[in-house]
Amino acid sequence: MSVKLEDRRKFWLEKINEWEASKKTVLSWCKEKNINAKTFYNRRSFFYKNQKKHPKIAIRVPV
Repeated sequence: MSVKLEDRRKFWLEKINEWEASKKTVLSWCKEKNINAKTFYNRRSFFYKNQKKHPKIAIRVPV
């Protein structure tokens, strides 16, 4: 896996975890962070679908 791909995965994992911790709707959170909501939905669904295949990229909410 390339470094660029790994960086993108890390970036989206951080954003997904940040959104889950905020307890806001996706649309309001994306508007606040100036992130395209459609892209966020796509990345989020990718990580949720692939948690079983790739346990090292599991989504965790910081406590």
